Amino acid sequence: PTQDPSSDTTAAIAESETTPVIPEHQTITIMTNDTTKDYVETLVKHFTNKYKDVTVEITYVEGVQSLDYTEKLANDLLAGNGPDVILLSNTQLSQKDVSMAKTDVFADLDALNDVYGYLNWDDYVDTVMDAGIFDGTRKIMPAYYQFPLMMGISEVLDREQIVYGEGKTTADVFNSMAGKEMLPFKRPYFFFEYYRYTGLSLVDQYHGSVNLQNDDFEAVVSAYYPVYGEVHNGRYRDYLTQGTYQDSLTGPLLAEEILFINGDYSHPYSCYISFLDGLYETVQNAGKNPEFVAIPDQVGKGIAGTLGYSFAINSATECPEAALRFLAYAVSFEFYCADDEVRAIPVNKEYNAAVRAMYYGEEINLPEGITMRDFAFGISTIDREDLDTYYGYLDQVYIPQYIDQTALNYLSLVVVNMVRNGMSMEESIRQSENDLKIFLNE
Repeated sequence: PTQDPSSDTTAAIAESETTPVIPEHQTITIMTNDTTKDYVETLVKHFTNKYKDVTVEITYVEGVQSLDYTEKLANDLLAGNGPDVILLSNTQLSQKDVSMAKTDVFADLDALNDVYGYLNWDDYVDTVMDAGIFDGTRKIMPAYYQFPLMMGISEVLDREQIVYGEGKTTADVFNSMAGKEMLPFKRPYFFFEYYRYTGLSLVDQYHGSVNLQNDDFEAVVSAYYPVYGEVHNGRYRDYLTQGTYQDSLTGPLLAEEILFINGDYSHPYSCYISFLDGLYETVQNAGKNPEFVAIPDQVGKGIAGTLGYSFAINSATECPEAALRFLAYAVSFEFYCADDEVRAIPVNKEYNAAVRAMYYGEEINLPEGITMRDFAFGISTIDREDLDTYYGYLDQVYIPQYIDQTALNYLSLVVVNMVRNGMSMEESIRQSENDLKIFLNE
């Protein structure tokens, strides 16, 4: 069972021969930048309100660029000066994050937990936790994750023979969308989002190499081209000027101009579910059957997803107990309830189950003193079967440990050459290889 540091049980452990004595007061450090400081300040406030015996000092890195933060964090850690608690990127692990995870820079979380016992790994989504294990050792603790959710119309998806679901890959889905009269998405940039979510697949996940000649990649570019070509030619109208934001999403879907609504409602809880209720009801009122769709990943392991905030612990910390306690609080049911922002999907299965029960209209027995901000949004009007599908995706998300930014840059070059410069896909791939080599000074 998870230990409460204030309990007699923990005190007894601290006095045992196998566990270091826990100091009466400890000070730990954490680093943040402008992008993550709201999250860090909120987490530190709630943690220190609960645990008076720990002070958390925040180091601020100026600016919002993830690269600047990652550079400073890595340099400080490798110089032996890094923070005790390490907050990693809020989108995906960088190459440096992965490199440090494969060395002794990050502490072995299983080994620490064997000593202090604050984490029960069964409390968290298994497939997401796997993203923190490197060469058999748990080095990173995800706190949030995400995946892009879409809504289509069942009859249209069947008619257009769009494939997705178990046993399919990202390339299968994109191949089925390519060459259709209907555009795949309302927001064309979403193709880039899917590239990021799937790690597709210029990057060899097992060897880390970049493969510029890849059949799956060419299949996806084939689907990109008509979308960006149509944008370039003005087919995408500015729906945002016509009616409400909700109308701007459902209008082109009901008019069968696009296959999927894609938007910022991929988190199956909180205000997003209320917004999704409205989209769902609009489609039903038009006499059509809405369908939730999540894209499979490229290696056939599950739904394509990516990490949100994740943590590691500095192996050089002088306060490992406080650092692990802080990390455990960051992924606790209590903190997720207390946080006043929707940041992504929590890894805590108890929290996700409670939110799911709430939207199903079921009774939830909360611990004394804990309230859930999500209660404000009421019971979902989405049909139970569809809601089951929606929430069922949460435990199926597969997260690649590292997505090479070089490969994403290459994809951008290919699309730009095709759309802006009118090249064929084959010409664009050749030109983009040259552009990328110049960019990399090779």
